[in-house]
Amino acid sequence: MIDPFQAALDPVFTVFGTPATYLGTDGVSVPLRVIARRGDVVTGFGTADLVSDAALFEVQAADLMVAGVRPGAGDRLLLGGDLFEVQGAPTRRDPDRRIWTLETAPVPADQR
Repeated sequence: MIDPFQAALDPVFTVFGTPATYLGTDGVSVPLRVIARRGDVVTGFGTADLVSDAALFEVQAADLMVAGVRPGAGDRLLLGGDLFEVQGAPTRRDPDRRIWTLETAPVPADQR
């Protein structure tokens, strides 16, 4: 039986997603599409807010599950010539847990 929610989500990533490759620390490489959100991340720290430049990427959980991958800190995303490293634990905030949100930082060319 076709999952109607997944069937609705697939075209969103097809149309609005960017081709990328997920590179696991275990050597697994998964081609997929990601939706990038590259705004500032605001983190509360006591009475102050810390603003950091981060690249957030949304990835369909199904794309990684097919390859048996559970994303984690240290994994990387390759988008064209840009490489990003996952910082901290990825999250799935949607009610059906269909999308991983990855907070990443760019990897400088001399550290690749």
